[in-house]
Amino acid sequence: MLENGFITLERKICTWRWFREPNTLVVFLYLILQANYEPHDFENITIQRGQIATSYPSIAKNTGLSVKSVRTAIKHLIETGEVAVSKYPRYSVYTVVCYDKYQDKRQSVGQAKGRQGAGCGQAKGTNEKKATKYNKDKEIYAAPAAHTNGRRTDNPGRTDF
Repeated sequence: MLENGFITLERKICTWRWFREPNTLVVFLYLILQANYEPHDFENITIQRGQIATSYPSIAKNTGLSVKSVRTAIKHLIETGEVAVSKYPRYSVYTVVCYDKYQDKRQSVGQAKGRQGAGCGQAKGTNEKKATKYNKDKEIYAAPAAHTNGRRTDNPGRTDF
């Protein structure tokens, strides 16, 4: 199982037809995360970039889903063209059809370049500390105020915003 690296995932996945089907979403993400990022030989065949050689029981074990749930999820993904399959006697080779959309080939090895933006649920801004004078000899540091999304903050216990 691959443990290093990353994939890119567009926010518009939230509007994808299988986003509200947790089992299908989990299986799809598993296939993307575990697919080869470069060709490798496996039992006399070459598993290409964007492909994974696995089985229903293996996916079930690694995702915590039942074999039946995995089978149904794979069926959904094949029917809608997100995944293609080639079957062999002891395993299947699944191809994530638009793999390059999720894994930029230029950044598939090593670390991402550039700055990381705000993550899910994070406000855009700076993480710099703000200095406040306490007295002539000492300074205390306070983090900037948390993002409030326009809510009132004068009563932190109030929840009816």
